[in-house]
Amino acid sequence: MTASTETRPDDDTKPDLEVILPEQGVVVVVGVPCRVKRIKLREMMLLARVLTAGVGANLAELRIDDEEGFEEKLMALLVMAIPEAGPETCDLFAALVEPIRALEDDTKQHTGKVLLVTEEMRNPDPEVAFDILGIVAAQEKDTFPLLLGKARAVFGNVTALYRTGKKGS
Repeated sequence: MTASTETRPDDDTKPDLEVILPEQGVVVVVGVPCRVKRIKLREMMLLARVLTAGVGANLAELRIDDEEGFEEKLMALLVMAIPEAGPETCDLFAALVEPIRALEDDTKQHTGKVLLVTEEMRNPDPEVAFDILGIVAAQEKDTFPLLLGKARAVFGNVTALYRTGKKGS
């Protein structure tokens, strides 16, 4: 019996946990089905490296205190950063993509798939790279603005403290 990942809009048989925790995206890399993980701290730091390596000085143009369009400007900078931050982008992809372990895979087979996918992420197929970006954007569309809002508040506070300290010196 093979498991199906197909879902129907009228299918109400999902376990409660699947309703609470959204499914992660899947992309096929060199014939291996892979899960695109959600962004956590490590991936967020790699994303920051992509931005700083790719657009560096242009980050200064992004105003943290600008309520209008902050997320859109950041995403535009990310798209502009990718061509200039090739190695950093591949590091991010490698951190985000992991092979899905098939039930029939033993440890040696799975390890071989991990090595194959890891090697491919050093220079991924452009179509796969765009698929990964699309999945990340879809998965993080609700949480990314919240994280950016928190980052904006923290950086705003740090900036205010810095300015206060400069005036008192």
